[in-house]
Amino acid sequence: MTAFDELVARLGRQPPRPSPECGRVECEPGWSWQPTMRDHDAWLVLRGRGRATLPDGEVELRAGSLVVLRPGDTGHFQQDPRARFTVLYCHFAVDAELGMPRHRQLLHVAPVADLITRLVRLNRDPHPLRRLDATAVLLMLLSEILRQDAQALGEDTEMIDSRVQEVLEYVHANPGRRPTLDEAASIAGLSPSSLSRLFTRQLGVSFRQYVLQARLDRARQLLAETTMTVGQIARALGYPDVFLFSRQFSRHFGEPPSALR
Repeated sequence: MTAFDELVARLGRQPPRPSPECGRVECEPGWSWQPTMRDHDAWLVLRGRGRATLPDGEVELRAGSLVVLRPGDTGHFQQDPRARFTVLYCHFAVDAELGMPRHRQLLHVAPVADLITRLVRLNRDPHPLRRLDATAVLLMLLSEILRQDAQALGEDTEMIDSRVQEVLEYVHANPGRRPTLDEAASIAGLSPSSLSRLFTRQLGVSFRQYVLQARLDRARQLLAETTMTVGQIARALGYPDVFLFSRQFSRHFGEPPSALR
């Protein structure tokens, strides 16, 4: 399990809780800030420049600077009077240790700014369902910040290519077929060799392995959720031989199909 797997699991068990304390502010002339934090605060500079003294050192602040403060943090923020700050901020509580640096210069400002803006707008809406919406948006915000932190460290966090997604949708929608690499490449609009390389790089398995895994996952679902016999399931999934189906199922899951009945 990777560090991201562990963090996602912890956030799934204990989702972050947005605070009504959020907004967009154009800082006044003479503004400075000396926080002592009771909760977390994501604080994004949209315009202006200045400096901040944080628990782990002094940093320059400019457009695209994001500071994520933690409970118990103290600091001192000052703006350049010739280039006053415009900032977005949102407070939140979270029980999981996020492992985030307190300051980073964002690679992509717009996604983070858009998500904080959504939180600000949701906070103004009195309907109770907006609290659920805000929790979902806060999770998206933390995910985006973590993704950009990982990118800055050289980690691969790209989403699956849309052409590969087209192939995946076809495979899962047609588990009774075994498309060839040439057929899949035609769906993706790529050459077979290009699709094969892209597929393996993004999914970590070959196209052929993925198709087999998808068919067997569907078999397991049918065994668990329907009254179809093992023979019916094998035929529905394109196996001419129920014994071949049983062997592949047992090898993949470590138990025969009959164990699910």
